[in-house]
Formats: sequence, structure tokens, C-alpha cells
Amino acid sequence: MTYYKPKEVDKLLSKNPKYKDKLYCRGFLITTKENFSLAKYPFYDLWRKIDLSNTYHLYVHKDAHIHTYSDENKDFFLIGHAYNPYTMQEREEDILFSLAKEMKKGESAFWNYESELTGVFCLGVIKNEKIMFCTDCTGMQMVFYSYENNSMMISSHSKLIADLCGFEQTKYIKKLISSRFYHYWGTFLPGDISPFAEVTRVVPNFSYVFNPEKGFSFKRFFPCDIIEEVDTTYVDEKLEEIAEIMRNNLSMIAKKWGNRAALSVTGGRDSTATLASAKNVYEKLKFFSYESQPSEAVDAEAAHKICQTLGLTHTIYDISENDSDFEDIEVLRVLMECNAGCIGPNNKNDVRKRAYFNNIDDFDIEVKSWVSELGRGEAQNKYGTLRWPKKPSPGYYRCMWKVIVNPILIVQSNRIFREYLKKYYNKDTSKFLPWMDYFYWEFS
Repeated sequence: MTYYKPKEVDKLLSKNPKYKDKLYCRGFLITTKENFSLAKYPFYDLWRKIDLSNTYHLYVHKDAHIHTYSDENKDFFLIGHAYNPYTMQEREEDILFSLAKEMKKGESAFWNYESELTGVFCLGVIKNEKIMFCTDCTGMQMVFYSYENNSMMISSHSKLIADLCGFEQTKYIKKLISSRFYHYWGTFLPGDISPFAEVTRVVPNFSYVFNPEKGFSFKRFFPCDIIEEVDTTYVDEKLEEIAEIMRNNLSMIAKKWGNRAALSVTGGRDSTATLASAKNVYEKLKFFSYESQPSEAVDAEAAHKICQTLGLTHTIYDISENDSDFEDIEVLRVLMECNAGCIGPNNKNDVRKRAYFNNIDDFDIEVKSWVSELGRGEAQNKYGTLRWPKKPSPGYYRCMWKVIVNPILIVQSNRIFREYLKKYYNKDTSKFLPWMDYFYWEFS
């Protein structure tokens, strides 16, 4: 496993300048520091600076979407994209206006509205030198924070913070990512940790507040009421409600992105549910599959037949299995690892897909869902059990996260999950939802 230091990455990009925009792509940094050079690593004149207030400065990548709104003595911001399927607002400007309106009623009303949003975003409010912020409902937008040496940073990339502050990966991380089975089930870390002791991951459904005098604090805002299991009498009614929410989302995506949005179709439950949800806007979207290994050919052909039956134009992209067919793929591989914090190499197939689509200009937004993978049903299929303990233990979280066989790593990982559960879950939390739902929505 390799940790790429800033000087190494800078040297690599000096030799391959056309890839500079791939480093920390679509990233952002909110900080109290203001003396960074936008011309040098890691910004390369591809980022711009926005003063959110007298105290907080935002540095944002050229491809990142940033929206701001000021109301009285408050400054609101939203980085990324968001939709409200209940009010049918797909413009971030309208969403920020509604958030400001709800804030006048109180923080509870603000977070109730925020809980209706879907998308990939970080949003926040600045008032009286304090900044309050959150990530989207399942943390699709990774957000990290740090407060060291009187310097506050909030960023989309943990390694960006580390590069600017000179932080080093912990011994635990170095040993973990080199362990035998770590690379299975994706490269992600336990609890709320990052590769750096000074940097912490933001957990979804929590509001975080930075106060220059006290540092960071956080509080759960969803769920804060008991969500009852659906009575069998009302299952069809609830399923229709869920279907309507998905249809609304696809309608807003089509309206917002037009023909620059494409549905990734595999013929499975997830993509077929997304495809069905888009039936009112088929003419505004594109549809595609890819074959990057032999096993994907069956899925692509099934997807093609489904789209043909619906009268939809469907494209199958043939992606080579050979690295040699892609220009500068090793450069992309390094940058993808850096963007993730250097916590292990990406799947070779995933790197080839990224290299392939870097040269495809057919669409900007890939639309897909994981409707069958988020919840207890997926857990039952994955782990082969129908019964779960009433309360989670650190060991349960560790086993569901990774296969760890090194005794020292087992003890250390359990300790991290024990602290994670202690920080974010209390006796009331388990009354709101079963812990399995929290595991998938807020961690996995």
C-alpha cells in the first residue's frame, strides 16, 4: 500500500498537467485560514475562493456546484446538488430560500425541512461567527472536519486537509490497509475516523456546529421521533408513497439536468425500479450499460432488452479489460487513491471505467438507486440470518464492516466502533429505528 505525499503528487501532475483537475475533483474546503496560494498544489488555479463571512473562507473546485443565500444576519450555503421530492423544488436557490424561511421559525423547523431533501450535498448556515452544517441523509457527500492549532477546516477530502496541515496517516491505518482481507467489500474505514488522527468524518443526520471559542459539537436531528413499523394493512399505501417520491425525484432530475442525465441500467431490481420511476420523463433521459468484464455481458443484454421493449434507445459501452488500452491509467489510479485518502488501491476494473468515461461526453450525471441494498433485507441476504440482537455491539459492527483476522487490529477496530456507538447512539436512538437501519444509512 502506498501513501502519496504532496511533493510526489505535485511532481506527478507537473509531468501530466492535463490531469490536475482530477485531484480532489468537485472538492471544497471551508476554513478560517486565508493564506493559501491558489496557484500552487493542490489548487493549481482550478479552485476559486469565496468569503462566506468575515471569518469563514470557502475554496471550491471548478467543477463543484456552490450556491449561497443571505438573509438578515445569516449566510446559507449548499455545495453539491439537492432536491425536495415533497415540494418539487429542484433548484438549490429555492431550497436555500426555503431553509432561510424555516430558520425564522426555529432550528427544529429548519432541520425538519432539511430532512425532506435528497441529493449529494453539504449545506450550512453561518451566524455570529458560528457555522452550522451537515451532509446529505446517507453521507454520499463525504465531509471531514479538523480543528488543530487554532485552524478550523471542513472539507470533502480528508487528504486535502492533511496535505495543507502536514498530517500523517496513523499507524493503525497503515496496518489496517495492508491487512489480508481489508480490500474486500470496498475501501472504507470504521466508525467516524479518517486516515488522520486530527481529522474526523461527519456522520449523516447530525447537525455540526463550530464555535471558535469551543470547537466542534454535534447533535442528532433525524430521527428524533419513533418511526413505527408499517402495519400490513397499509403496506400498499406506503409502497405507493415511496414510488411517488422516486417518480418525483426522477422528474426533477430530468428537469434539472435535461439530456445530460443518464440512467445506469443492469436489468436488476435496483436499476429496474429506477427505470420504472422515470416513466413520465423517458424522452428527457439517456439509458446505458457497460461491459467491463465477461460477467457484465448478461446484465447489459438484459438491460438492452428491457429498454427495447419500452421503446428506449439504450447504449452499451464496451470497456477493455486491459490497462494498456487506456492512456495514463496509472496517473488516474494514483489520483483516485489520493482522493479517497490513500486507504488502499481501487478495484482495477473501477479505475478502467473511470478512465473510459473520462473520454465520453454523452452525459454528465449517472442516475441509479440502491433500493434493495439499504435495509435489513440486504443484511439478511448478505449475512444469512433472520435474527439480530436488539442492541448492536462493537464486535457486530466490526464483523459486518470487514473480515479482520489480526488480533491487534480486532481489538483496535472494536475500540473505534465502541467509541463511535457511544458518541452517536444512546438508549433513545434505538427507539426511533432498528439499529440495522442506522448501520446501512449512516455508516455503510
